[in-house]
Amino acid sequence: MTFYDYLINNFGILICTFGLVIILLFNRGAAPQMKRMLLVISAIVFLLTIVESGERAATDAKLYGSYHIFLSVAGYLLRTIPLCAIAVYFARDRRMRILISIPMAVDFLVCGLAFFTPLVIWFDTDGEFMRGPLGYIPHLIGLFYLVGMIERTVRLFRNRFFQEGIIMLFLALAGVAALFFETFGTGKYLLNMVMAAGFLMYYMFIHVQISARDPLTSLLNRASFYADSERKLLDIKGIISIDMNELKWINDTKGHAAGDAAIVQVADALRSELGNRFPVYRVGGDEFVAICYCKQRSEAEAAIERARKKLEEAGRSCAFGLSYEDEGKDINIDELLRVADEEMYENKKEMKAKADADGTELHMR
Repeated sequence: MTFYDYLINNFGILICTFGLVIILLFNRGAAPQMKRMLLVISAIVFLLTIVESGERAATDAKLYGSYHIFLSVAGYLLRTIPLCAIAVYFARDRRMRILISIPMAVDFLVCGLAFFTPLVIWFDTDGEFMRGPLGYIPHLIGLFYLVGMIERTVRLFRNRFFQEGIIMLFLALAGVAALFFETFGTGKYLLNMVMAAGFLMYYMFIHVQISARDPLTSLLNRASFYADSERKLLDIKGIISIDMNELKWINDTKGHAAGDAAIVQVADALRSELGNRFPVYRVGGDEFVAICYCKQRSEAEAAIERARKKLEEAGRSCAFGLSYEDEGKDINIDELLRVADEEMYENKKEMKAKADADGTELHMR
């Protein structure tokens, strides 16, 4: 196989892979951890093109010994490593990352056996590729990580991150289809093409989403609130206005790093108790807004009380204001916001008065 043949056979994959690398290198705003992960995956996809081209050349030259086994084993491992890397990237903690990495370690062990036993793969005297009893384990491990992607997709849908959920579902199903056609059909070298194009598409989606989300809390931002208000106007029933207490005091006495940590705590509590049914937006430094889509005001009131308790557990507090549509009247977002803000400020005054009466101290801006 000549270099020209290599370029022709892998042109689409190489364009996607090097295109992603260029974007990553010139994008200073990319999250460092994600940037490293995608650069590693790009390098792996590039190596896959070399390994698979080597396999083709070995087949054409009828080299069916250890060299061809090495290339096949390398192909198995390189297909699975990116899937493992994604699962580890989205893992919640160090213990979970270790558990997720165990199947990958098993994959290395099983593939290593191919050099010593025909239990995994081998080539017969005619050069025909053969699988042993353990030959499908690498595919099952790859499927395990793909199922993990689908499970994450379900969680994204439950948390109302529908757009990211659809992207993840598409990538997972494309990976499953590629794995199926490579294993049971006549398709060859499909999974690396799916990875190259898929990761480029996912990164571009994430990059677009950065402009829609607050970088500190990952909540949707002010621009997203007004965009969603316009796009979903007919479905909106009410607005919750939320203002965090004590941020100025925290910044002045403990520093802005402590203030940022407090904002993140508040955002996590609001997302936990409101976010599933009432999307939360960070619209200012310590100001948040949630959109109500349910018809009953009582559902929003119950969610606010849950959020208050969650905030109290975290040692934080917020003032809340709630406004709901009047039956038979057209929705006016500005009016709903005005009424919700008025209720929020009244709630803030009540909290201050109660703190003074109880002899406790509430540091208000």
